[in-house]
Amino acid sequence: MANTVDSATMAKQFLGRSHPFTFPLDVGDMPMDVRKEVVRAMRRVAGLSLVTTQLLEDMIGDNCPFLENLHILSIDLSRSTSASKSPKIVAFLTAAKLARVRLTGIFLPLPWSKLQELTLVTDSSIVSASTCFASIVQCVQLVTLKLTMPIWFEEEPSDPQPPQTLPLLTSLDFCVAGGDFLFPFFAGLSLPSLRTFALELGLDYGWTPETQDEITEFFSRCPHLDKLSLRRCEINDIDLQEMLVQTPMLQELKLTTCFMDAFTSSIVEQLTYNPNDAILRPLVPQLHSLEVEGFYGEMEDTTLQAMIESRLAENLGAGSVVVGWRRIFLVFAGDGNREREAGEPLGASLRVRVVQLKAGGLDITIL
Repeated sequence: MANTVDSATMAKQFLGRSHPFTFPLDVGDMPMDVRKEVVRAMRRVAGLSLVTTQLLEDMIGDNCPFLENLHILSIDLSRSTSASKSPKIVAFLTAAKLARVRLTGIFLPLPWSKLQELTLVTDSSIVSASTCFASIVQCVQLVTLKLTMPIWFEEEPSDPQPPQTLPLLTSLDFCVAGGDFLFPFFAGLSLPSLRTFALELGLDYGWTPETQDEITEFFSRCPHLDKLSLRRCEINDIDLQEMLVQTPMLQELKLTTCFMDAFTSSIVEQLTYNPNDAILRPLVPQLHSLEVEGFYGEMEDTTLQAMIESRLAENLGAGSVVVGWRRIFLVFAGDGNREREAGEPLGASLRVRVVQLKAGGLDITIL
C-alpha cells in the first residue's frame, strides 16, 4: 500500500461499518497504521490466519486484545526468518471459544483445555519436548491431533505417575522431528477413544526394546483403534506381531518404508484365516485394507496367495470370524531370495490370480 494514511483510514472505516459482526482475518505484511486499526478490532475476529509476526508484535503489553470471539487460529511462520524470535504473547489465553489451531514454526501459550483440533509443527529450536508434551496433556477436549515435534534428547527419569487421559481424542498423527528418546510421550498418554493413529519416526531412530514396550502398552490403552499407519519405523516382524495382538479391532494397516523385515512370511501366515482351526485365530480379524510399501520378497507366492484367498469375501462362510478384503496394496523393495523377471515380482500363477481378482472388483495391486 503506497499511502499508509489512506490505507489506515480505509481499514478504520471498513472495520467500523462492519460492527458488531464477527469476521475472519487473513493477514500478511501490513503498514503499522493499518495494523493498529486491525488490533483495535481484534475483539470481533472469529478466524485469524497469520504468516508473519508483525501483528503479534502489536498485540503485547497494553495493546493486548480481548479475543472473545476467536474460534479458529492459524499461524504459519515456516517461511519467516523471525519464527524462532516470535514475541511472548499471551493474548490467545483470552480466547475462551478457541477450538481449532494450527501452529507452524511457532509455539504460543493457548487455552489448551478448550481446543478440539490441533496441528502443531515445531522443532527443538522453538520449544522443548517437555514443554510441548506438558501442553498436549492439558487438551482434554481434543478430538484431532496432528503433531510434528522433537522428542527428548536426554533420557528422562522413570515417572511412576499414571498416564494422562485425553478422553475424546480419536485421531493422532505423530511425526518425530529430531531427538533420541520417546519416553515419556506414549507412556504418559491414555487415549481410550483413539480410532486412527499414524507414527513417523525416521530410519535414523533405532527402535529399541523400550520403545516397543511403550508402544504396545500404549496400544493396550486404545481399545478402539481401527486404523494404523507406521512410516519410517525400524520394526521387525516380531515387533509388528506384538502390536497387532494389542489392536484386535484394526481394520486398516499401512506400513511405509519400514524396516525390511517387518512384513514377512511369519506375519502373512498369521494373517491367513483357516476356518478349520478353532484354536489358532488369525491376527486382526477385522482387517480389510492392507498397504505395505517397501519390503523384501522373501516369501513364497503360495504363502502370499493363501493369505489373500483366505479372506476373500467370496470364500467366507456365514460363521467366519474375519471380514473380506477391500484393498490390498503391496510394493516390493527388492527381489530378495527369488529370481524374478525385471519389473515383475510375482510368479505367473499369482499374477494371473491378481488380474482375475482385480477384474472381479477387488482393489488389489502388487508391484
